[in-house]
Formats: sequence, C-alpha cells, structure tokens
Amino acid sequence: MEHQPPASNFPGVRVIHAPNDDDFSRLPTRDELRLAIQAARQAVPILQGGGKVLSTCYMGLNRSGLVSALTLHLWLGVSGDEAIQMVRRGRKGSMRNPGFQTVLSRLSRSGA
Repeated sequence: MEHQPPASNFPGVRVIHAPNDDDFSRLPTRDELRLAIQAARQAVPILQGGGKVLSTCYMGLNRSGLVSALTLHLWLGVSGDEAIQMVRRGRKGSMRNPGFQTVLSRLSRSGA
C-alpha cells in the first residue's frame, strides 16, 4: 500500500510519482523499469534548470532510491554502481533491493 503526502506539502519542489513494487525476490519488470525511467527523465530537466525534485516512497529507501539513481545516471552520466553509492551516501540504509542493484549495475558511464 502506498501513502504519499500531497505535493502541496512541498512548495517549490516538483513531486514526481512513480509507484512501483519493492519485491526483493525478483528483478523489476519492464513496466516497473519504464515507470522509474520516465520519472528520472522528468526529473533531469528540472534539475538542469536549477529546480528541486522530490523522489519518495513509503520508507524512502529503495523505490525512491531507484528513481534517484536513474536520475543521477541520466543527469550526470555516472555508472549505475556510482549512482547507487551516491544515493547511499545521501540516504543511509538505501538501495538494498538486489533486483534494483542488478539492473543499475548494468549501466555504464555515459557522456553527460
């Protein structure tokens, strides 16, 4: 079950919703990845323009971490492993879903 506070609670911040499953027993499905990538693609131009984006989920650890890591990859061109480490530095205890880690670890650096 998902519970998110209304976007109006965060003035000046763009809230992008990407409800997903945090199932530790499997890789994310194509549709789940598509949803997370779409959210990341929405976040990048906002960040490039100096805006703020909120990526959140119930615990703020894995699903929001996936979107954050994908955003960092697309925005900064870092590898998936680097993005995981960046997210973990910002949010202790995050990015523990093995399926999310596997998918992200396949992303190499890109020219940002």
